[in-house]
Amino acid sequence: MASTVLFVFHADRGHFNFCLPLARKLRESHACRCELWTNTNCVQWVSPGCFDVVRTDLGETNVHAVVGAYKFAASSGDSDADGSRHLKAVAGEMFAKTGPPAPASEDGMASFKQRLADPDVTFVVFEGQWGRWARDVALECGKNFLGLMPSYREPFRAAYCFEPLFNFDGEERIRNTKADIDNFHGWPEEDTSYIIANCLVGNATDSAGRRRFGAFLPCSDAVLQDQSLRDWLDGDTLPERDRVVTVISLGSQSALTTLSASVEADLVKGSLEASPRVLIASKALPDDPALKAFTDADKVRCMEYLPLWDVLNHANVQCFVSHCGANSAHEALLAGTAVVPLPFFDDQFYIAERLEELYGYAAASGDDYRPLRKAELRRGGPDAVTHVASAVRLGLAAPNNIVQSLQQEALQEDGVGKAAEAIASKINL
Repeated sequence: MASTVLFVFHADRGHFNFCLPLARKLRESHACRCELWTNTNCVQWVSPGCFDVVRTDLGETNVHAVVGAYKFAASSGDSDADGSRHLKAVAGEMFAKTGPPAPASEDGMASFKQRLADPDVTFVVFEGQWGRWARDVALECGKNFLGLMPSYREPFRAAYCFEPLFNFDGEERIRNTKADIDNFHGWPEEDTSYIIANCLVGNATDSAGRRRFGAFLPCSDAVLQDQSLRDWLDGDTLPERDRVVTVISLGSQSALTTLSASVEADLVKGSLEASPRVLIASKALPDDPALKAFTDADKVRCMEYLPLWDVLNHANVQCFVSHCGANSAHEALLAGTAVVPLPFFDDQFYIAERLEELYGYAAASGDDYRPLRKAELRRGGPDAVTHVASAVRLGLAAPNNIVQSLQQEALQEDGVGKAAEAIASKINL
């Protein structure tokens, strides 16, 4: 009988997508049978060939709405501390609108417990933020388990933030104690691990003894299925120098529009001052005559959803304006595409600073260096456009040897392979 591994993953894409390559790796390298337990909201994100079975017994969840509300609240201000202060002010109102997060229904958890009793189930893998309940069920049923956490926020805060931070424990203080670093309530070290590329860790080396797996290489073969998009990126009719593309993608729940009325137009215009072409993830571009002219000239392409991994691996994509969520940052590192950070909240600020340091942007700019941040875009207008252009030029000029070295380092870490080996060893495969 094949060993069955149950995956418990739900909530937003940043806390879901990394389960896909891990399941595929376990199936292909260790002959495991992989079964996903998720919410009905998340089924659309499942890629073919990753799971033998997808169970939606956990029902519909409000977690996506809760996460979206949190992201918008935490994106207020220009630092992690600013965001936490705003959260303190609006937390009650935020949850009044969404209700408390409910990752799984009672019936769904009961079904999961019943499934765990089956003899073919040997292991449970759960996402460490919203899937914690699965650990309690696995312990009760005597099954092995491992939690995986895609956010390295707490170790980053302890190492880099020296301002008081509000959290949902009701306190506002500097978050640098061992209890702050490890938010897993005294679990044994081996119960959960982080997913973070080693190059991003910087000074945040204290993970309270928990293991760090490197970036997970996506399971896609980086082949663009959208023929129209592939043709546009190829730009075969253009001179070679005009084929270069800068990608703008700021997360599946972007708070960009909270900054100013002109922010999206300023971001695109500034990128086009530095880059021949721009591909942006957006529902629709603003009604702006200059943007319409750029679109008509085929210099700008706008799509509601980008197959980001496939796009970043295209040879003409040489710069990525990103919010620096962990998944997006990892994909950029693994694809060998330089990032221009525009962080909004939480760990994004620390990942942004690490990438800027790794690429050497300050050294390349001298005393004039100003990273791309929300404050400039909030003011808007010509100065914002100029600032964006300066930042994108730095991204396009990032030394190839540095970008490629970071790519090789991230690939060699083989985070998904090491996580699969750790799971297989616990079930004696």
